[in-house]
Amino acid sequence: WFTSMTVKTPVKKKSSSTTLLPVRYRWQLNRRLALITLLVLSGLIPATYVWHQFQLQRVSTAMLAKAEEAEDVGRFNEAASYLYRYLQMMPAELDQTDVLIRIAENYDRSEYSAADIGTVIQWYYRALGTAPERTDLRNRLSEIFCETGQFVLAQEEADKVLQTSPEDVSGLRNRALARAGQYDEGRPLPLSRVLKDLQAAHDADPANLQVADQLASMYRNHVTTDDQDLQ
Repeated sequence: WFTSMTVKTPVKKKSSSTTLLPVRYRWQLNRRLALITLLVLSGLIPATYVWHQFQLQRVSTAMLAKAEEAEDVGRFNEAASYLYRYLQMMPAELDQTDVLIRIAENYDRSEYSAADIGTVIQWYYRALGTAPERTDLRNRLSEIFCETGQFVLAQEEADKVLQTSPEDVSGLRNRALARAGQYDEGRPLPLSRVLKDLQAAHDADPANLQVADQLASMYRNHVTTDDQDLQ
């Protein structure tokens, strides 16, 4: 944009010889070059952005298609990985709820080890952060906590479900099993309350063998013939 001009200033001395001062440079704006450069950049930057968005859209669509293919053949861990990559490409202004739910459910359906259970729980929490009204997700999270012996957390999630849906069958079951688990661990819970919760869960779903077995076990192991008020 700038060009330099060399200027040498002659100085005459008393003698007949002429002495040149050191070279000085003066900078001049090359207006024509600057204008051309600005015009090129003004067209290049938007074009580059559009091309980048086009490429990003192509890649994200491909990730989503691969996730669906993996889901169809039962490769749920692979599907979750593709969905995660798709999530990273989503614009921030788009609703991520459906993608987060699919990632959580795919990880849950995959054959994960005990060491991976934290990943499943993390994604359910993230999904519930954007869809707190999804009682099915919260019930599943409560079940996972029960399955892994985290009975206090299991009860917390079940209580949240029952606050909005007091007759929710899964919520009643999870709360009853969570409280029974805490009681068996030695936590100071009233036996009468534990039995009441188990009976309510059994009445709501008599065919559930897990609740029926737990209720029978509680009576067999903890209720004596002297506990007439619990009979």
